[in-house]
Amino acid sequence: MRLAHGNSDPFPQSKADPVGLVCPWAAHIRKVNSRDSGSDMGGRESTYARRLLRVGVPFGEPLADRYAEAKNDPEKGNRGLLFLGIQASIEEQFEFLAVKWMGDPSRPKMPGGYDLLVGQNNDAKANRVRTMTIFGSGTQQASVATAAQWIVPTGGGYFFVPSLSAIKSVLTA
Repeated sequence: MRLAHGNSDPFPQSKADPVGLVCPWAAHIRKVNSRDSGSDMGGRESTYARRLLRVGVPFGEPLADRYAEAKNDPEKGNRGLLFLGIQASIEEQFEFLAVKWMGDPSRPKMPGGYDLLVGQNNDAKANRVRTMTIFGSGTQQASVATAAQWIVPTGGGYFFVPSLSAIKSVLTA
């Protein structure tokens, strides 16, 4: 694949999965990175502008028995994953993905559903139940639904990280 300025991409491309047989359209990774596929925003080039660099930093001691009841947790749940998203535009990348694609059952492409990890169904009648479509053998469709919440945001912030060239120009001005 040819990139800007004549550079080439040495990494193998993912196998085509245009209808979501291998990775469902509502899977978190597919909602926030529609790969080389078109979306409701247009052709595949339009989805590239939505990508962001993701960094996950785990904190807290892991559970000795991950299936133990919460009352036996010595850390009282004080563990998790610090998510850091690096992008050029918070509004056009992170916020767009969170509001427009993760929390919408029909975007970025159908058949889909909600992002079961972090998507939100704000319909009060649905009691926040989120559903998604998956495919089985012979492309048979099935629906998966849950009201459980796995990702529980407990804080956050937006921070500006200037580029090296911006720092150099400020320091030499």
